[in-house]
Amino acid sequence: MKFGLNREFLWWVLLTSLVLLPIIPFLGFGVSDDLSFIGNIAPDYWGDLSYSLSRAGHISRPIYGFIQTTTLHLFKDQYIFYNILRLVLWLMIIYQSIRVFGGFFGERAKWVFVFFVSFPIFSSAHLFNFFQMGYLLSLLFYLCALGQIKDKNGEFTGEKYWSYVLLTLLSLFSCEIIFPLIAFPIIYNHLGKWNALLHSKLFRWSIFVFIIYFIFKFLIGPLYQMEAYVYGFAPSKNSILQALYYFVVILAEIPLLLLEVIPFYLSEPALWLSVLVVPFIYLISSRNEYIVNKKLVYSIAITIALCSLIFFISNYPAVSFGFYNKMMLPAHVCYSVLISMLCLRLLKTRFYVISYLLAILWFASMEMQTINSIRSWDLREQKLKEYAKVLNAENLHSDYVFIEAPYFLPSNYNNEHVFSLNDDFHGGLSYFGYQGDAHKIYPFCHEMLRNKWYWSNHNIQNVLTRNKIDNFKIVQKGKISEKNHNLNSLNELSFEENQECLRSRLRNYFIQKIKTL
Repeated sequence: MKFGLNREFLWWVLLTSLVLLPIIPFLGFGVSDDLSFIGNIAPDYWGDLSYSLSRAGHISRPIYGFIQTTTLHLFKDQYIFYNILRLVLWLMIIYQSIRVFGGFFGERAKWVFVFFVSFPIFSSAHLFNFFQMGYLLSLLFYLCALGQIKDKNGEFTGEKYWSYVLLTLLSLFSCEIIFPLIAFPIIYNHLGKWNALLHSKLFRWSIFVFIIYFIFKFLIGPLYQMEAYVYGFAPSKNSILQALYYFVVILAEIPLLLLEVIPFYLSEPALWLSVLVVPFIYLISSRNEYIVNKKLVYSIAITIALCSLIFFISNYPAVSFGFYNKMMLPAHVCYSVLISMLCLRLLKTRFYVISYLLAILWFASMEMQTINSIRSWDLREQKLKEYAKVLNAENLHSDYVFIEAPYFLPSNYNNEHVFSLNDDFHGGLSYFGYQGDAHKIYPFCHEMLRNKWYWSNHNIQNVLTRNKIDNFKIVQKGKISEKNHNLNSLNELSFEENQECLRSRLRNYFIQKIKTL
């Protein structure tokens, strides 16, 4: 694969720079686990590493835990260095994606794939939350593994099986989320000739990989972790619904994601930079040599369907928005292949304008998510400093306090959270100078109070029940209430509503309807 200084490459560099480079200086810590780690850095690296690797979430992801702890102690609170590392990893993923899939498109047509895979619009949490890096490492290692067995003819019949096994294990020990992708080269090699499957070296080596990982995750890991459960393994009736809803995400939420960005053109002038996509696509269209590879279409489509197993096994929500869209990362690579083939095919027809529109909206979506993620950090930093100052001034170190905090931005597009997880809120308060017990301070919003099904681990009703809290004080609009409150008196007050994106509202509507059946 060659990366010459051709016009397509230079346009791609320009487009990618416009969207991703602002992350480095302007994006602080994300809303997932970032501040919970930053606010609780242990003085002893080895003690911190030991603790990290003994957690259920890391015992089966030791590479994830090691990298997370090491970067935490190396970079501390200098988020620019985290951002640089995160973007370097993402560029490496793009490069390896091209190595694996670029040959299916041709020298010029491959740039359409490069464009779509560069912007993970429905799995964007990896770019905005550093301590989700294990997901990036997992995908990177597996793409490298695929590169080891891809031969000069573009088939996955290479003989570097030991390298493939090693890199696949590194991928699974970073984060097991990529496991459905292991099926892709097997499907591609044996599509239409399943009788030869059992005799396939790749199939047998893949089974060997799964056996090793199964033994480690389910038999060895639980012996050395603090918790009694197997992290990320929770199949249930609800997880079946999550797996089924995954197909709603693929078929309906992603198109809605693109349509939802259109109104922002009126309020966000920067989105008009998306017209720069037009000459990029035109350059490719002018000499579009792409011929549809039906074998690749079927193989990728089956692999996309198999990605639903992620949600069946884990019971994580299948969504295209918020920080849980990280679970869609394997699907993103596959989806990018399919939508690239669709666009290249449409460019040869009278419906070519659809390809331009898809590319423009795809770019605008990534732009808007980057803009809002930076805004989210700015507001989160401002509010945490404000809360820490108010709490310290009132000397409420022995009281439980619930703070009405913004959940989403006023310009919310893809549920870019300002505050969400309790642990992250606690870590942020400690980091910004709160001198009391941060674990007695909780954020809440209108939705977390009124909707008992809303983020069950973090809504206020569950927090009160779990911690047996009978009364508490509240902070509203920067002021602490003079009297104590309970759940009944809290329900009598009015709070600002946080507008969720349309896809989130539709999903919550379906959930409530199902749970009332």
